[in-house]
Amino acid sequence: ILTMEAAKLKSFLECPICFLLPTGRIFSCVNSHHICESCYDKLPWARKCPQGCDYDNPPRRARGFETLIENSSLKGNCSKPGCNVEMKKDDIAAHERKCIFRPVPCPDSACQKDVLFKNIDQHIRESHKDKIIKSKPRIEPFLRDANLNEQNRHWGLYTYQENEIQFYLIIVKRNYHWYSWVSIKDDPVAASTWMCAAKAKNDENKIAVEFSGVVHPVDLGVEEIIKTGQYLLLNKNSLEKLKVPSQRAIQKGCDSGIGIDFKITKN
Repeated sequence: ILTMEAAKLKSFLECPICFLLPTGRIFSCVNSHHICESCYDKLPWARKCPQGCDYDNPPRRARGFETLIENSSLKGNCSKPGCNVEMKKDDIAAHERKCIFRPVPCPDSACQKDVLFKNIDQHIRESHKDKIIKSKPRIEPFLRDANLNEQNRHWGLYTYQENEIQFYLIIVKRNYHWYSWVSIKDDPVAASTWMCAAKAKNDENKIAVEFSGVVHPVDLGVEEIIKTGQYLLLNKNSLEKLKVPSQRAIQKGCDSGIGIDFKITKN
């Protein structure tokens, strides 16, 4: 029986580009140089093996390597740059979904820059000094009459903390509609344990618009959240009835404002 030391076997099976043990498909060029699927996908459009060889179209699978990895007890590495965690191959995917080195979009809808999860607070402190810290889960965005006819608009970042858990209260306008939701500074699994209700109302005009649904993980960007359908949705007609004159709004150079109250609860 042929045997090989675990360290040598792992070195043999690692992708020669990222030096990680592949957890998915492995491809091979016409000269049998292997590469993991993630690195293959990052190759330029006219894909060439890093050693200059051609790939078939579609590329051939290095199934021997895949079988060796599948049946080995080797520990795999997290694929996020900067993370040195090693664990059982079957546990890597779950770890990567919550790895502090994973990139996430800035929760400020006007920014959306990818930052490492572990650096979110620092990024917000340095790049969004105009954020509004809320002591209660309520936002009161100010409006100018001209805003009603704008196609897109951002209202900055509202942050709210409850029991040392950080939430982001978001309102944004896209394609003439207003969307408002709650995101949490946490991963998708943790976010799934929370729910939120949102309500905008104007008692004088006897109108209220409500929503009840999920809290979004910070991993999702604006466009991804809009695709979920999980948010408070307002159109121009409802907003005109919901807005109220506000002295504070006038002081800020605006005409009126709306109030949106959130209730955030654990499942």
